[in-house]
Amino acid sequence: MSRLSNVNDPVREEYIASILAKEAGLQFHITPQNFVFDFMLFDDRDYRVLGEIKIRERFFPDWFIADKKINWLEKANQTFRCVPWFVIHCLEDGMIYRLNLHEDYGFEEDQMTNRFSTGVQTERGRKVPLRYWVKIDPRSSFNGRMSPIDSK
Repeated sequence: MSRLSNVNDPVREEYIASILAKEAGLQFHITPQNFVFDFMLFDDRDYRVLGEIKIRERFFPDWFIADKKINWLEKANQTFRCVPWFVIHCLEDGMIYRLNLHEDYGFEEDQMTNRFSTGVQTERGRKVPLRYWVKIDPRSSFNGRMSPIDSK
C-alpha cells in the first residue's frame, strides 16, 4: 500500500487539457470543480474524449487509478459515447501521462491511502505500468512553427 501525493490545481488542469486538445487536434471544455470528470475534448460535430486529470508531485514507474474513477469514466463514456482518458501530470519530471481506458493495458490490483483533514481513506484501484501510458512533454507541445501573425 502506498501513499498518494495529489495536487488540486484547477488552473494547471486547464493548461493540461489545452495541451491534450492541441495534441489531439480538438477543442477542450473544462467541467466545474467536483464534477465526475475534469474535461471534454470535442470537434464541430461531437464530443470525442472525456477525461480525468490528476496532478502528482512525485514520479512513479506505475500510476495508480482508483476504481471509483474508472467506473465513473466508463459510465460517462456510455452516456457521451466518446473515449475515456485518465491523465496524470507529474510535477517531478514535468511530463503528462495519458491512458486510454478503452485500449488493452496491463495492471495490478492494489490500494492507495489518502490522508485528508477528515482522516485516512483507502481506495481500491489499479497500478498501471508506465509502458502502457502515452508520454507527452508539455514543453514541446507548443514548439510548432510561428504563425504569420507571430512572425510580424
